[in-house]
Amino acid sequence: MALSEMVAEAAGWDWFDTVVHQDVEHVEDLGFGAEGMGLAARTETIYPHQEPLREWKVQAFVTDGGRKLTMEIVTFEAWREDAVQLLDELMACLEELVSRPGDALAVL
Repeated sequence: MALSEMVAEAAGWDWFDTVVHQDVEHVEDLGFGAEGMGLAARTETIYPHQEPLREWKVQAFVTDGGRKLTMEIVTFEAWREDAVQLLDELMACLEELVSRPGDALAVL
């Protein structure tokens, strides 16, 4: 199921338009090739000019060999309460998917 389908069928968000992943806080190196080959790349992100935040960023990334999923929301401090509520809802959805993998998803 694509993100656009999830939004249309489950979330009802009229403001959703794109997905962008730019996890500069947590990505410092990238592994390439088979493990143990010694191929890697170091990364650094530099913003020469601070850009004003105009949208929310919902980011998810897998760590620890696929055993951990980290989700975060980047937005204005003034919208923190709404962001925490949204993050709690997203985590509840993920917990349900993980704890009941064989169940059919309900479309509301």
